[in-house]
Amino acid sequence: IHAAITMQTQRIAMTPANTIPIIQRIANAAIAYTAYIGQLFWPTKLSVFYPYSPLDDSMLQAIVLGGLLMVITLGTLVLVRRAPYLAVGWLWFLGTLVPVIGLVQVGLQSRADRYTYIPSVGLFIAAAWLGAALIQSRPAWRKPAAAAALCIVIGCTVLTVLQSRHWKDSFTLFQHVLAVTDDNPIAHNNVGSEYLHRGNHVQARQHFEKAVEIGERFGWKNIAARAHFGLGRIAEAGGDLRVAEKHYIDARVGDGAYSEAHNNLAGIYMVWGQREFESGDIDKGAILFDKSLALTQQALEHDPDNHEAALNAAFLYQFLGDQRKDLEYYRSAAGLYQQAIDLAEPVPVVFYNYSLVLARLGELDKAIRQVERAIELDPTYQDAQNALLQYLTQASKASSSPETNTSPNDVP
Repeated sequence: IHAAITMQTQRIAMTPANTIPIIQRIANAAIAYTAYIGQLFWPTKLSVFYPYSPLDDSMLQAIVLGGLLMVITLGTLVLVRRAPYLAVGWLWFLGTLVPVIGLVQVGLQSRADRYTYIPSVGLFIAAAWLGAALIQSRPAWRKPAAAAALCIVIGCTVLTVLQSRHWKDSFTLFQHVLAVTDDNPIAHNNVGSEYLHRGNHVQARQHFEKAVEIGERFGWKNIAARAHFGLGRIAEAGGDLRVAEKHYIDARVGDGAYSEAHNNLAGIYMVWGQREFESGDIDKGAILFDKSLALTQQALEHDPDNHEAALNAAFLYQFLGDQRKDLEYYRSAAGLYQQAIDLAEPVPVVFYNYSLVLARLGELDKAIRQVERAIELDPTYQDAQNALLQYLTQASKASSSPETNTSPNDVP
């Protein structure tokens, strides 16, 4: 029952079978079994993510440990009549770990401590009954055994306190992960992201580059994609948009569903497009804006809740609508501005731009409500105040002359 429930609940997270070769998964299973036993009774170097080891480095170890597991299994079966609790506990441990031992791959971790909650009960059964049997046959061991049990409880308490310190925050946690594991690209990405957030681009770049190297070496394209995205953000912050473009493209190649990578690449083309428009090259600017718009649409396809992508797409539709005098562009822009507003409370300029689009569509009442929201957030917003005055003037004219229609050229 435990195995069936575990397989069902993790079905969504299952990694395609060709991500990790079957021979490597079998070898890892033998290593993971013994690692779980070791860390259960000597809980050190615990990590939230244990990466795979290269197959060439782990094959001999897997063969030796796999043989050891077989010997222990045969031993418990030989002793099944004299000490049935050994077989029960051992087979409990082996059996309940089967769904999560990695033969059917779930995620990219080689093992996970959380998987041992139920399997470890089997080893404790074997240990408890064995201890009871030994004490029963040797009464003199009773007090030393009690003292040993007390020491174990105290030791586990101390280790728990020490381990809990690593969970202070994500930065502290993943720094610890890097200290106790090797070739861990997920940890490098997390630490790099925190350094980037803190403005330490030198340290961030080192961790992202390491994550790229490890991810590409192991074929973990989606992890390398995250690192490329981080390197792109660093390059963009430093003004090197060509380098940023390359990293964002690499991120999209590594993970086609990476919404943020699509949107950030769109942002670069928006910047370049604006420069072309400002220099007078309308055709080249329009090409770059169309390219940017396609990327924002892809970003929203993969993540409809991407607030920044919705805003970028709305601006692009609005700008291209102004250039091409096409009401369909304005309708698309209006829908995206509303989507962005629904996703997060925007800044005043978003309400102002939304009002411009609505006014171009002839929806003056809605435009007035949106520009008033902009002024509520920033009473000194002069452009919004001017737009409100113009909308009110046009609305007054429209009410006195019902046949008057609002043209896209009649609004600011």
